[in-house]
Amino acid sequence: MNENNTMLEKAVIILVNIAGIACLVYFGVPFIMHDTSVSNPYAMIPAERWDGCGTVLMIGLVPMFAANMLGFKLVLEKTKPICIRAMFFLPLIIELGLVVYYFILLRGM
Repeated sequence: MNENNTMLEKAVIILVNIAGIACLVYFGVPFIMHDTSVSNPYAMIPAERWDGCGTVLMIGLVPMFAANMLGFKLVLEKTKPICIRAMFFLPLIIELGLVVYYFILLRGM
């Protein structure tokens, strides 16, 4: 019974990491491409798409850290090399770079 629970936990953590990577790609590409289209022009404060995506990436940084930390701690065995286990943090590093770039862009405005 315990082995089934750990397999389920690992599967859920992997699915959460995959969902986080999908969100990173979905919001990161318009941010990097600097998409200046306004998705909802009738909003109270209309924002360009790159600005909205940067905000979502900034908000999603903490859940991405939590998902990657759980993947690092629980999914791979401790016998694996640390460099292999540390690859769980690659999406977090990419997202952190995009958020830092977003802050740099905002300071320039």
